[in-house]
Amino acid sequence: MKGTFLFTMAIVVVLTWGTANSQSDPAQSLIGKWEGEVSESGTGRTASNKGRTLIVKSAAKNDGKWTIDAVYGITGKGMAPVAVAVNEDGARLTLLFVTSFGTRISLHLFDAKSLVGTFRTPRAERENKMTLEKVDAH
Repeated sequence: MKGTFLFTMAIVVVLTWGTANSQSDPAQSLIGKWEGEVSESGTGRTASNKGRTLIVKSAAKNDGKWTIDAVYGITGKGMAPVAVAVNEDGARLTLLFVTSFGTRISLHLFDAKSLVGTFRTPRAERENKMTLEKVDAH
């Protein structure tokens, strides 16, 4: 029993330390190449031209203001710069931007390797789900 308790405590310490370290500098967590898909809302099906790529070239927070240099586009096609705003709610970071086609994107930094959120085109009646995974830390 004592051995099980010590093993459990060791796991908790390692997981807590790892989480604290990965979130100690959220700007560094954002930098890199993110790829994923857009899913049609409510259907679970993948939208046409589903693949999306976000490349965060740099991210920094100075005096409470975020500066992010990023490009976004359909995976395998052209990329365009996007003006990314960051919403902070405690430790939770959300990236907000609008593409050159007027698509509104909101992505929550779920963990150091996952961005999860929504994608809404100008004429859409509802939002689509979007998930990006970090594929390269740059």
